[in-house]
Amino acid sequence: MDNDLVDVVFVRDTAALAAICTEVGDGTLLVCNSCGDIEALIAGVLIIDDAKEAWVLCAACIRKLSFEGTVV
Repeated sequence: MDNDLVDVVFVRDTAALAAICTEVGDGTLLVCNSCGDIEALIAGVLIIDDAKEAWVLCAACIRKLSFEGTVV
């Protein structure tokens, strides 16, 4: 069961989010990885450190996520 657990960082801080989007976007339009809505503003980045993967998400998709524990 422990093998199914991963460390996830969820970034919602505006300044950090802008910096991450600039870094990963490389000047291109970032689109929500969940719904693909090109008009939705990116509201958060979900980062899985071990996999070195990240997903940008709009506010509507963030609201659909199920979190256990504290979200900061």
